[in-house]
Amino acid sequence: AASVGETIPPSTFMIILAYVTTLSVAGLFAAGILPAVVGSLAMVAAVIWRARGGRLPKGPGFRIGPAVRSVPGVIPVLVIPAVMLFGVLGGVVTATEAGSLAVIYGILIVIVYVSARKMSARELWPIIRNAAVLSGIVFWLLATASLATQAIVLGGLPNAVLHLLTQVYGKITFLLITAFALIIFSMLFEALPVLLIMAPVLIPVGTALGLSSLQVAIVILMSIGD
Repeated sequence: AASVGETIPPSTFMIILAYVTTLSVAGLFAAGILPAVVGSLAMVAAVIWRARGGRLPKGPGFRIGPAVRSVPGVIPVLVIPAVMLFGVLGGVVTATEAGSLAVIYGILIVIVYVSARKMSARELWPIIRNAAVLSGIVFWLLATASLATQAIVLGGLPNAVLHLLTQVYGKITFLLITAFALIIFSMLFEALPVLLIMAPVLIPVGTALGLSSLQVAIVILMSIGD
């Protein structure tokens, strides 16, 4: 599931992609569901094929009883992505408002968990510290990648790429080259900087070639995720 996490709403990468482009968060959420399902089924099929004849190590068997008994304890947490997803897709709230509601609801869940002694106050501090460090990293990447994107755009790279592709290649070739290049880049660099730098360049090029901007965006998200 991790390799299609970027296309499963409410994905943080989708929200960031909408922030650095003109795409709609709700549109990205809706466009990512079917590709995520297809990708997940393809990986399930690949694992089954690889495991035939006992060629992969066998783990403990799945038991339905413990799984069912664990559901009530995580229902309060599972409400957060559900509220964000259906709130944004239904047009009830914007992505920013959904994020604010998720933060407020998360604080209430923590208070309830601490009060019910499911979590101690001592366990809470490392969680807050790690969240602050991760947020700082994301904001730093956003700032530096935005500068790199502006430099690329001012340098005329999108126009040069568009001219090359319209003269030599077509839509399908553009998508294949995009997917292959982003897979390679994501092996060498973090996915977030790759998204921030390449998406504002590739989406306008794909749109100029006659592709849907959402289609190009989902190809980018799936490529950096895989």
